[in-house]
Order: sequence, then C-alpha cells, then structure tokens
Amino acid sequence: MLAGFFAGCACLIKYSSLPLTLLMLLYLIIKRHFRLIWTVSIPAMMLLLWSCWNYLDYGSVHMLGRQSLPFSWNELVEMNVSWLICLGAILPYSLIYFRRYSELRAKTFSSSVKWLVVILAAMFFAALHLHKLDVSRTEKIFLLLFFTNGIAIVLTWLWCFLRGWFQTWSQQQPAILLLYLWVAAEGSFTVLYAPFMATRHVLLVIVPISLLLARFVDPPSLAWRSAMLLLTASLSLVLGVSDWTWANFYREKAVAIRRELPATANVYFTGHWGWQWYAKQNGMKQLEALNPQLEIGDYLVYPLAMDNQTLRNIPADRQLTLQKIYSEPFSLLTFFSTRDRVRFYASDTQTAPWVISFYAIPPILVFQVTAKH
Repeated sequence: MLAGFFAGCACLIKYSSLPLTLLMLLYLIIKRHFRLIWTVSIPAMMLLLWSCWNYLDYGSVHMLGRQSLPFSWNELVEMNVSWLICLGAILPYSLIYFRRYSELRAKTFSSSVKWLVVILAAMFFAALHLHKLDVSRTEKIFLLLFFTNGIAIVLTWLWCFLRGWFQTWSQQQPAILLLYLWVAAEGSFTVLYAPFMATRHVLLVIVPISLLLARFVDPPSLAWRSAMLLLTASLSLVLGVSDWTWANFYREKAVAIRRELPATANVYFTGHWGWQWYAKQNGMKQLEALNPQLEIGDYLVYPLAMDNQTLRNIPADRQLTLQKIYSEPFSLLTFFSTRDRVRFYASDTQTAPWVISFYAIPPILVFQVTAKH
C-alpha cells in the first residue's frame, strides 16, 4: 500500500514515473503475490482523480493532451542521442565504474597519459579564456564528451546485463531483473512519449543504473569513491549557483527598470520564461505580438536572451528609441552555464544541458516609443 501511494505521488510529480507503476505490477506477479495486485489500483485511482480534476477545471485530461505525431526514424534517432547526451551530462561519477578498463598496466605510460590529460585540459581552458574557442566550438566539444560518457554508461550497463544472463542469471533475485526493466522502461517511455528531451527526463534512470553497476563492477578504492562524490557534488553546486545567478539577474533588473522609469508611463515587455513572471510582478504589461498596443511615450523592455515577440507590426509612424541598457559583466558564478536557450528545460543534439562560458548574461534593452522622423 505504501509503495502504491508513493508510486501515485511520483506520477503526479512527473508523468515519466508511470513505468514505475507497471514495474510494481510485474514485481508482484514475479513474486506471486497475487493477493496484493489490488495495491496497483492506488496509483491508478490517484491518476484517475487527477484526470477528473483536469476535466472539471480545463475541460480536457492533461495526460491525454499529447498530440500524436507521425512516426519518424530521424526523430527517434534524435531523441535517443539526446537522451544519451543528457545522461552523460549529469552522471560524472560514471568514471568510477569503467575506471579499471581504462587503467594501463605500465605505470610509466599511465603516468604520461595522466599528465597529458592535465596539459590538454589546461590548454583548453586557456584557449577558452583568451576567446580562441567560441561558444559553438565549446558546445560541440561538450556534446561529444557528454555523448561519449552516455554511450560508455549504457555499454557498461549492457555488459553487466549480458554477464549476469550467461553466468548467474538463474540465481539473480527478481529485484535485479526489475532494475534492468526499470532502466529499459524509463528510457523507452521518455524517448517515445516525451515531446522533447530534457535533463529532468533522465533523472529516474540514475538510481537503477547506479545500483546495477555498483553490484556488478569491482568496487573502487576509497580515494576514487571520494573523488567521484566530490566531483558530483561540485557539479551540482556550480550548476545550481549558475542557474540561480542567471534568474536573479532578471529578478533584480525587473525591479530596477520599473523603479527608474516614470511611474505614470505604460511599460510593456517582451520575452518568456521566468522573466515574464518577474516583469508582470513589477507592473509591466506584456506586448501583444499581432497587435502591438504601443503609443508614443510608452516604454518597451526587450531582454535579448529571451524568446521575444516579433516587433514587425509596430505602426509605421512610430519608432523605438534606445534609452538604456541593463547588463552585468561576466562572473565566475556563471562559468558553468545553463542559461543559453534554457538548457536544463530542454536540450537536443545541438544544445548541451550545460556548457562553460566566459560570456556575460545578455543585456536587457529599454526603448521608448517616439514619433518617426
């Protein structure tokens, strides 16, 4: 009953948890706990009540709102590659699992390889700092690194599965089989059903992958475990700080812009995401793209990094005159960046979940509507 309740809560938090309910049913069948199969109805009833609320509140069921698209092999490949990239981007401690396969027996040669890696890393950061590597090239490097890491994780996971199948599969516990099914079900559900790939879509497979690899791969030394734990915690921390710093820029600038403009003036804004909420909270009005309501004397706030409405429909007798630019210089707090094109929200084979960047946060432009001369 407790498992059913938590499965229902997980589904309400994120629909990608739906395969867990199926795994719960399979586990009861494998263990022959047929008298407990009714507990699967607990998450089912929770989803049913949620769907009824959707219908009463919006007139349709949210879960059924996903539009069916024609099957495309290209789209399938795109989603699979994007899934691997996301997995590799947020699982840095995977090095601990295939560490021993990359270690060389010759100590001298192994030491040379380690120094070569250090030198190449130093050269990469120096070139990036001197702007010898632009954002597009850095993006490609990180996409390749993340994809390689994701491939290595999946291949190691498959190797564990095949070794267990041919050697001691008959002795494995049903829970081990469920862990494999967990990875396969979650991955397939995300690739086939999600409208786009995102970092949060692969979070649920980290648990079973980590448990399986920890079970079948030789345990590493304490030093390796400590290093990988520190690496994972550090990456989580710097990405979280970067994300907060980026959001805080728009939160503070929304307050400052409205405070510095005339209190009686109409202030319109373009843009989406969290900036939209901050702007409205501070009394700005959202610009209508198809019918701009700009009058002479009004102000328009235009953040360059946001998805903005088109400005092509502004009346011909008016023009936008730049009044002020709100910007912020580069900071080490945003060096590990998730900001460009809202990477954590959505990513693909061209956009990495995160990247390193020496660029400042794109500025916010403030225009005033004046008569065209």
